[in-house]
Amino acid sequence: MRLNDTKHTPNATCEICGTAFFVYPSSLKQGRGRFCSVACRGLCRRTLLGPDSPTWKGGTVVETEGYIGVYVSPGKRVGEHRLVMEQVLGRPLLPTEHVHHKDRNVTNNDPSNLVVLSASQHKRLHVHEMMAQPRPWSRRYDACVSCGRTEHHHEAKGYCYSCYHLIRRSANQ
Repeated sequence: MRLNDTKHTPNATCEICGTAFFVYPSSLKQGRGRFCSVACRGLCRRTLLGPDSPTWKGGTVVETEGYIGVYVSPGKRVGEHRLVMEQVLGRPLLPTEHVHHKDRNVTNNDPSNLVVLSASQHKRLHVHEMMAQPRPWSRRYDACVSCGRTEHHHEAKGYCYSCYHLIRRSANQ
């Protein structure tokens, strides 16, 4: 990007100060060329927040675990599921209250899919769900490679607890 370049005709306008400047066409294709200088780009990032910012994308973002986050004020993001439950209840949620998705789909924030639980109730619910699902003896092995049983839990290297410690004791003698 060149400012005050006599060889090139300005083909872009700064979103902050309105100055006309030249940007190479390849840079325009890559989405660059919105600001005439580093100072204007920095000004945009520091002062224009929320809907006033040219980089505003609607106020929602997908969090790392899949939850939908909503910007309620500049720099403050809240889970959409919490906002929905606050509207349903007509009061702010307490920090100790958790919102559980009945169908386990964290993007489904329909009020009929959400329920408010205490932290202990929420944990208990998920533990019960995990215990109800059959678990494999090990990720790699169906049974102990030494004795072939699954009664003792998997310890390491394909051995059950008993066989693994027998082998370790005999190796140390």
